[in-house]
Amino acid sequence: MTSSKAVDKNDELPVDMQPVKKDAGTEAKLALQKTLKQKGNDCLQANNVKGFKEAHDIYTQAIEEGELDGELQSQLYSNRSHVNLMLRKNVEAVDDARKAIKANPRNIKPYWRAGRASIGLDLFEQAKQFCQDGLKIDKNNAELKSLQVQCNKKLAEQMKAKRGIDCSAAEAQEQQDKVNEIHEKMLMLHNQVSMNEREARRCQLTLNSLQDVPSDVSLFKPVGRAFLGVSRDDFKEETETEIAKLNKDTPKIRNNRDEMAKRKGNAEKELQDMFVGLSRRKAEGRPI
Repeated sequence: MTSSKAVDKNDELPVDMQPVKKDAGTEAKLALQKTLKQKGNDCLQANNVKGFKEAHDIYTQAIEEGELDGELQSQLYSNRSHVNLMLRKNVEAVDDARKAIKANPRNIKPYWRAGRASIGLDLFEQAKQFCQDGLKIDKNNAELKSLQVQCNKKLAEQMKAKRGIDCSAAEAQEQQDKVNEIHEKMLMLHNQVSMNEREARRCQLTLNSLQDVPSDVSLFKPVGRAFLGVSRDDFKEETETEIAKLNKDTPKIRNNRDEMAKRKGNAEKELQDMFVGLSRRKAEGRPI
């Protein structure tokens, strides 16, 4: 005996591939995201720093509405990656491109943007991998093919450098200064991460202690060298806001630190190749 009830084809799909059922609130947020995406795209038409920054803020606003549609979320992250590229914020461009790919692996644009930004960071092997991953989806993509050729050229130059970079002592010193500069920036980012993590823990302990404080009790917070009296509820709200800000900012700083560490590694490797080249010049009796 068979049932006369109609079978929904979506029921035959795996759970993670079935369409998400959207309520009125979700539909409204989706509509807002699409509107913000278009506004961001319009800002890009100015083709200047002001327009790029405005587009970045608008795409961010759209993203913060939540991941309601994977394809749309991928487009928003990919668009913000493009803006970061235009603003020469290569670390952020790679990060956003990764998120775009995760949201929709078949969106081809973030592969190119991640590759382009990786080249800007001198991470040529990483750039090549993004190109290869994108070409698995669109094997005839001309932009990815062209970028891959550029990656291969850069990697070939690095391979050649393994035999030593023919350079002067002054050029090697310039590279040493570059390594030191990158190290200082990486150290600053590392310290900022540690400071933010300590501050987040301190705020959380403060927040926990407020549970035992009656709501009608006034508290005092330091302002410069003085103390300002505030209500318990206001103090609690300010502390929660600070925790939220730290939790939002710290991962970005940590990611910048990690990318800076990669740049330092590449710069140190180039410096070592320069030392090899200097040793060869000296052995050949050439001036250094």
